[in-house]
Amino acid sequence: MSHNMEGWIISREGFEDIKADGFKLSNVEPLPQAFVLFSCEYERTSDGVLAVQFSRALERPEMCIAKVYTEYFGGLGHQSAQVWKDSILIFDESDEDPDSYFRKSSPISTALQYLGVWRSKEGTDEFDALNLGNFRDYPSYDY
Repeated sequence: MSHNMEGWIISREGFEDIKADGFKLSNVEPLPQAFVLFSCEYERTSDGVLAVQFSRALERPEMCIAKVYTEYFGGLGHQSAQVWKDSILIFDESDEDPDSYFRKSSPISTALQYLGVWRSKEGTDEFDALNLGNFRDYPSYDY
């Protein structure tokens, strides 16, 4: 079974700020704990530039936004995540990093902690708390 996902995650409040600023948002999925997963159509713009543009659209500059990526097939693969706060990249991690084996949580779960996601029950992580495992083939846009 595969899991391929590339998208942005932010609180619902932050999502409303970004939406009001006129970005071409798509594949909008409400998540538990008042978060939203979405894609954004863009041409020749890096994730970093887009994150800065999103950050500038937020009413609250202290709010974080995360970009998450998974690519797994048959249990093998990798994931990565980045988090921006007030237009600054504050977290950038991949499980392909040599020292990732020694970390307590996955890159995506750590990124979600920056956003304020909490584990919903014993034996789960932040990825599970937002039901991200349900998005087996979440689309993204590459131009």
